[in-house]
Amino acid sequence: MRLVVSLTVLASVGLNAVAMLIGRGSFFHWVVVLAIAFYVAAPAMVLGVFAYLLKNRFRLAGQVARIAIIVSIVSASTLISLLPARALAKHDIDAAKAYCDGLIRKIELEKRANGVYPTDLSAFWHQGDGPWLLRRGLQYWSDGGQYEMTFGDPRGIMNFVSYRSMNSSWSEWH
Repeated sequence: MRLVVSLTVLASVGLNAVAMLIGRGSFFHWVVVLAIAFYVAAPAMVLGVFAYLLKNRFRLAGQVARIAIIVSIVSASTLISLLPARALAKHDIDAAKAYCDGLIRKIELEKRANGVYPTDLSAFWHQGDGPWLLRRGLQYWSDGGQYEMTFGDPRGIMNFVSYRSMNSSWSEWH
């Protein structure tokens, strides 16, 4: 029994670590975890309860109940990954903002030197550079007099984080 409990805990910890590190608190992470909870954990729990009730009638029912309950516990435990992954998503956004703040200083120096903001970031940033969120893409727009920098916020489908030179501040679009 101790071995079964140990393996269950180990499987839960492993599944949570994988879910958290791959999902990183993204909207996709939430959808997958909730789908696992509703479409795997809940039916496995129902099967486990019914098999447990029938264990005296059918010899195999006890083993089925044990396996179904373990699958249910391990699957439902992925819900735990949502809390630390949310903090990880916030950390990723803060890291991307900090990196962009360095780009903003370079852009402002460029304006002081040439009188206009650069029309693209090719001199300062290349696709794949910077923190994890910026490797997927950083949008930049400038008309020379002002600029805007935007990257995706993974916590939602249409969420973005933007910096505008007009008001020199970050905005989150949810």
